[in-house]
Amino acid sequence: RYREIIRNFVYDVRIFPDFEGLVRLRYESAMQPETRRSYEAMMASGGPITVPPASLGSIEHNILVIHGRYDRIVPLQSSIYLLSHLPHAELVVLDRCGHWVQIERWDAMGPLVRRFFRGEN
Repeated sequence: RYREIIRNFVYDVRIFPDFEGLVRLRYESAMQPETRRSYEAMMASGGPITVPPASLGSIEHNILVIHGRYDRIVPLQSSIYLLSHLPHAELVVLDRCGHWVQIERWDAMGPLVRRFFRGEN
């Protein structure tokens, strides 16, 4: 069951030469008592966390939102919601990518993040 959960995080499991090892490592980490307590506390509300538009609208910082086109964990609509309510946000959607943008598409994400922090957006 956990293998299927992890499979949902990525667009293509073939990028992981040792996918079974990754699943095992993530499962062992997830089963640690402190990790479970943290997860349960985070999910205690029972539904998605929604930040009110007025709160988002008060953030004056530049924000870069990067989303995987095939993310099956967080819907693209969530990032569009942020883009709609953050006054200084940019949204980049990366193709051939699931939830783990930083792993699956670092080739694209790395340069975006570096340019963003250098103020070259």
